[in-house]
Amino acid sequence: TMGLALGMVATFVRGALRDDDPLAPYRHATDLLRELNSLSIGLSAGLDPRSLGGLILDAVLDEVPVSTVGIHVPLDDHLATLAAKSFAGGDPDRCAEIAARAWARDQLLVEHGCFAFPLEGHRGTVAVVSGTLPPGTTVDDAQLRRRVAHLQEVLVERSVPLQTGLLFEGFRDIATADERQRLSREMHDGVAQDIASLGYVVDALAAAAPTPELESQLMMLRE
Repeated sequence: TMGLALGMVATFVRGALRDDDPLAPYRHATDLLRELNSLSIGLSAGLDPRSLGGLILDAVLDEVPVSTVGIHVPLDDHLATLAAKSFAGGDPDRCAEIAARAWARDQLLVEHGCFAFPLEGHRGTVAVVSGTLPPGTTVDDAQLRRRVAHLQEVLVERSVPLQTGLLFEGFRDIATADERQRLSREMHDGVAQDIASLGYVVDALAAAAPTPELESQLMMLRE
């Protein structure tokens, strides 16, 4: 009984010490990153979201004769265009507008030669794919809906790699946010003020320039 009690106390103390360890998150991150590095060997398409989005757009182009096609990802409370392709007669604004409505309704939309559908991934919508047909196309909305519905099913297997790439990019942004803020402060407090001081020196030199040509050169330097 005493041995069991001492063991429980030791476990509690060890856990408490770990909680107070400022390097504990780094140790945990090291283990996870090591595992991620091992897993990344099997990622044949890589983790760049724009490249993965481009592959999805290529699949759309193989199935539907579009003049504009885009893939949009949720960013806070709106959609941001991840990748897009536009040809003669394309309407990127119309493409983005119908994508936003399809995202809000979380359903496939087809109307007047335009389409948009949510791309489902692991536990939620990863992106919205949208496109417009070129003017004078012979494909009506009924035919377009059938093609796009089939395309939506085919692209499900490509949504998971895209979701993985977006999560990785988000992790990278969070991990480097503090460093970017530090560099921004250094620029504002150091280099930016030095450059401003140099500008004032050049202003003084230009004001006292003995010739118009020299003044012009100093103003060029100022710019």
